[in-house]
Amino acid sequence: MTNAPSSATTTLPEVAFYYPNPFWSNGDWIKNLILFFDGVGLLAPDYMKDRVEGSDPAIVAGLREHGLLHIFEPEKLVDKAAFTRLAEAMVGSRSFPFFRLANA
Repeated sequence: MTNAPSSATTTLPEVAFYYPNPFWSNGDWIKNLILFFDGVGLLAPDYMKDRVEGSDPAIVAGLREHGLLHIFEPEKLVDKAAFTRLAEAMVGSRSFPFFRLANA
């Protein structure tokens, strides 16, 4: 008997999340990422989705053609409950003391 995974097992792709901007400034970064990951993810709000194509048309076209570009939209990823938990965590965090001062 082998320990092979069952056919019902689904493997999710490993997507490199490009941070901190919705667009890259140097295409070489993306070329390097794609060597190690199954795709590249960008966080782009709905109003900026159309600008992705203009950031680096050749690389974007290639990534899209092969299903390697993933656009994450914060409007769809973060619901009100998640936003509230994040805001509460930030208010209590030492990293954001100005929130405590503003809310005192």
